[in-house]
Amino acid sequence: MSEKTELILLLAGLGQLNFCDEKPEQTIGMVGKGFEVFMHISESIDLSQLKMRFEKEALKEEAFINKVAAKLKGNFAKNAPEEIVRNEKEKMEASSTRLKTLRSYIEAL
Repeated sequence: MSEKTELILLLAGLGQLNFCDEKPEQTIGMVGKGFEVFMHISESIDLSQLKMRFEKEALKEEAFINKVAAKLKGNFAKNAPEEIVRNEKEKMEASSTRLKTLRSYIEAL
């Protein structure tokens, strides 16, 4: 991703982009598929609205996890090709990771 820094800055309208391994202080996080973005908190951010947004996203992730888990418990897992079953399991794991991250954001707010 670092090789695309200039493009990211341009598309996101950012002045600066930093890469880090841990969540910096006084930041909030946003979770995506395979990445996290941290933004510095300012007074202009409505934290209650942000918490509601994270809670809504967490509910979507929970619903997706439950849907895939039900699919994998049924005949789907027995009848589908192994690669498709593996892909569904990977999607469920990724969704579970996003859910854990969202829950940590909610708890932090």
